[in-house]
Amino acid sequence: AIGRGSRQPWQALMRALAERPQVWCKLSGLATEADLRSWTEGQLAPYLDAALEAFGARRLMFGSDWPVCLAACSYRRWHGIVCDFVGRLSTSEQEAIMGGNALAAYGMAEAVHRSPQAGSAEPSRNRFAAARQR
Repeated sequence: AIGRGSRQPWQALMRALAERPQVWCKLSGLATEADLRSWTEGQLAPYLDAALEAFGARRLMFGSDWPVCLAACSYRRWHGIVCDFVGRLSTSEQEAIMGGNALAAYGMAEAVHRSPQAGSAEPSRNRFAAARQR
C-alpha cells in the first residue's frame, strides 16, 4: 500500500509494463491504495512521477476511479490532484493525459471526430484551464 513500504517493486513492474508499446496506464486508484484516513498528496506524488517516467505523457490517461475513489476522497479532489500533477507539463501533454490518450487507447478518436453530436473531440486549452479552476 502507498505510504507503507518500498515503491521499488511497484516501479519495476510499471517499467516492465511500459516496455510493451500496446500498454497504457490510467492514473487512478492511488488514493484508495493509500491509508484511507491519513494519506497525503505528497505520498501519491512519487507514484504519479513514476508512472509518467515509465509511460511518458503519450501513454498515460486520467482515470476517475469513481465511485471507488469516494472511499478515500471526493472525485473533485482526485481530479484536482491529477490536474495539479499534469499542470507542469506542456498544454498538449496535459490535454493528452486528461482525455486525448483515452480516445486514442480506446480507438474512439476517429469516431468522435466523425460524430456530428460529439462537438469537440479534443479537450481545448480553455476547457482544461476551466476544469483546473473548479
